[in-house]
Amino acid sequence: MLNKSIIILLVSILLVASCKQQTNSEVVSFGPNSQTSLVIFFKKGASNDEINAFKKNILSIEKYNLAIRFLVRNGDYEGVATSFSTDSTSEQREELRKSVKDSPIVYKVYENIAASEIKDL
Repeated sequence: MLNKSIIILLVSILLVASCKQQTNSEVVSFGPNSQTSLVIFFKKGASNDEINAFKKNILSIEKYNLAIRFLVRNGDYEGVATSFSTDSTSEQREELRKSVKDSPIVYKVYENIAASEIKDL
């Protein structure tokens, strides 16, 4: 009887603990008509390997608390759009902006705009 009581107590504690875990349930809409924090277009000569390395090393979702990252295209230009999470700090945002603008494969960067609104590439 004592073992059964201990098991019930442990299960109850685990259930209560799991219910108190908070997750980031930020809802983010995305697509070419949704405004994003950054829309980044690559130079026409950028290789797939360079673009993949850029996405992996510079556009780190974990490092910069990015909420979303998706591919965009405008004419002959390939790019990526991203939005910061509400948890990202101003330092993270500035560091990412600088890293993006300093990249040799980046052609142009737009801020706070939907990819479909960009007409001057």
